[in-house]
Formats: sequence, C-alpha cells, structure tokens
Amino acid sequence: MVEDFWAPPAARVRRSRRQWGGEPVAELLRPGKAGSNTAADHVAVLDAALAQIPQKLRTPDEAGRIPVLVRTDAAGATHQFAKHLAATGVGFSLGANLGHFDVHTALAQLPAAAWTPAYQATKPRAGQQCPQIEPRDGAWVAELTGLVDLSPWPAGTRLILRKERPHPGAATDHRPRRDAGHRFPHQHRPWATR
Repeated sequence: MVEDFWAPPAARVRRSRRQWGGEPVAELLRPGKAGSNTAADHVAVLDAALAQIPQKLRTPDEAGRIPVLVRTDAAGATHQFAKHLAATGVGFSLGANLGHFDVHTALAQLPAAAWTPAYQATKPRAGQQCPQIEPRDGAWVAELTGLVDLSPWPAGTRLILRKERPHPGAATDHRPRRDAGHRFPHQHRPWATR
C-alpha cells in the first residue's frame, strides 16, 4: 500500500550562508489529505526548528525577544500561529492574500503619496564587500495599519501592502498594475526601522 505524504510545513533556518547553509532543520510529514493553514502543524514545526538552534542563539533577551526572524507565505498566516510567534518572542513576517482583510476599502482611503519605492538587496558588484540595498524597479509599498481592523492579530501587528508591475508576458486584466499581496510584519522585531 502506498501512502501519499506532503512535506510542508517545513522550516529552514539560516544564520548565514557560510555558517549554516540554509538547510532545513525541521519538517513534518503529513497525510496527503491534510489541509493547508493547519496552525497546530506550523507551531509544531516552529518549535522543533527552534530546538535545533544552539541554545545561546535562542535564549530570550531581557525583553523576551529571540533574534530569529520567521517568514512564511499565506499558509502560515493564521491567528493561532501569529499569536504563538509573538508569545515565543521571535520576529516574524507573514504573507497573506487579499482575502484576509478588507484591503480594497482601505486602498480607497489611501492617498497616492503613501506609496513609496520597495527596496531590494542585490549581490555585491565588483569591488563591493556587502550586498547593496536599492529601489526595486516597478515595485512600491504602503502601510495600511490604521485603515484595517487588526484586533484579531497580536498587538503591534502592522499591515504593509506591496504592489508591482506584472513581469513581461504575465497574464493581466484591464488594470495596468496588480496588487501582488501583502505582508504584515510584527513591530516586535528589534531590527525594525519604525
């Protein structure tokens, strides 16, 4: 008898490419019929991944923060998982789809000047030692935090929307630009700029 298994959710922890190489540190095999957005599975994988990190790197500081950034796509964007992340003390950025919030109503209230260029890190060029941070052509971000109800999410949650031009050859509708989705990073991160 052959059983069907699906690997996600999986966690990948990378301190730096030279030190850890980005290999997976925890995975959970699930039956093929398992649904997505299973917060309990995401919590289990996160806890197993954190247990693999050396103790000195996962010990909370005086403020209860652990210098680990957890990122996930919309499959991990559940209230239960977000609350667990906040309680654990890690920084996090969860991708979400437009169905999570009433984004279209919020966008109608957002002034055009709220959109600022999105930035990207590029590989070092000849003679440079570090990656360069520069504007990403055709991409913008805006914060919608005060325009949507974030009360079900952990305190300090922010909603940041990204939009970008479709890549050449992409299927588009009548709109010249598309809303590409959004992320809602938690301000709990010690490295946050705001």
